[in-house]
Amino acid sequence: MMRWRRRALALLASAIVVVLTPPVSAQLSVPPTPAVPSVGRYLEESFTFSRTQVDVPYGQAVNSRGELQTLRLDVYEPDADPEAFRPAIVWLHGGFFVAGNKSGVGFLHELTRRGYVTISINYRIRPEMPPFNASFVNPEAPQNFQSLLEAVTDAQHDAQAAIRWVRANAADLRVDPARVMIAGHSAGGVTAFGAAFNPENDGNSGNPGWPSRVAAAISQSGGSAILLPPGSRPPMPGDAPILALHSIGDTTVPWPTSVAPCVLTLAVGNVCEMRWYPAASHGTPGDDSGATSASFLHRHVLSAPRVATRLVDVATSARGETVTVTGRLTTEHGDPIAAARILGRARAGWTETTSGPAGEFTLVIPAPDHGHSVDVELRYEGRYTDDSGLPVTPHALAPTPLAPTQTSVKATWGGGGPGS
Repeated sequence: MMRWRRRALALLASAIVVVLTPPVSAQLSVPPTPAVPSVGRYLEESFTFSRTQVDVPYGQAVNSRGELQTLRLDVYEPDADPEAFRPAIVWLHGGFFVAGNKSGVGFLHELTRRGYVTISINYRIRPEMPPFNASFVNPEAPQNFQSLLEAVTDAQHDAQAAIRWVRANAADLRVDPARVMIAGHSAGGVTAFGAAFNPENDGNSGNPGWPSRVAAAISQSGGSAILLPPGSRPPMPGDAPILALHSIGDTTVPWPTSVAPCVLTLAVGNVCEMRWYPAASHGTPGDDSGATSASFLHRHVLSAPRVATRLVDVATSARGETVTVTGRLTTEHGDPIAAARILGRARAGWTETTSGPAGEFTLVIPAPDHGHSVDVELRYEGRYTDDSGLPVTPHALAPTPLAPTQTSVKATWGGGGPGS
């Protein structure tokens, strides 16, 4: 670990030398940003939105005062949106780990209006921690820096619990669990990168058993230079693509802090883009943060290739207060998909099963108060292809992930045969 920290600091120093003269252009990325359409779902703001869930508990953790703190979040969704598998973004407010709450949404609503499900969270902060200034790093007060490292770790673990909460509730949120991203401002940006780089060091703030990996991470006025909490590891091939948005006039969190994670990410062959802004601002370095983020996510996450899948040969039979659904899960070419998680529900509550060697599955779904018939919804969320439970981003060593799919059928009572 110490060798990694020394190597990280050496790379950071090299990066600062390379970019010692701040870029004069307001638009600079590494690598250069290709042209992307400005219209279409997830690119243009074509929705109104609503806050559909407020103060939802997503976990619990002990805070710096020794209290068990309930962690809460708000959910925002595009209005009148029929999509079944929508991308989601977990948002982290700023406040240098001493202040702020989930009402600080930054450019989050710009992404909600583009069709994303967005989730703004509270995470553990330390109001008692001294403000970050020259005295903060006083060698005679090393506890200051230790407190900061602990605060960074707490925030990262809480953010990862929120990511897991989204996956655990993906069916009800109508979210694609393979396309859960993270973004934040200032301290939230540091936390977003920390979560992206450390999916295995995910703490115990809630929702165990679900994967903590993210499909992409965005840091606005945050970055991460030497804030490496205990248990951190360097970026590894296959880690999430990252985007850094930073003002070259930011005196609160200097812009080189965004260079280090980008250099380390590029060094292992992963994707990093940086966007510089000329304004002397830490709050909102540029009005196009939402559009820039949408373009980045569209190119590196939403446009990534996936194999289409199908639920075929689906049939229902209804008896008493249950519906039995049978069928097969295949690729678009008819190849069976085994060991996959299939969900089904009739009105309320999801039931799940696992597909067999030939892709076959049987679901027995509760259906009380059904009347003479009931609509049954089936959902396949994408086969997991690694130990974390998240489809691996396509690269030379990983297969192309499978896309999710859904279908619906009707079950009838008293017909003497399968529903249709």
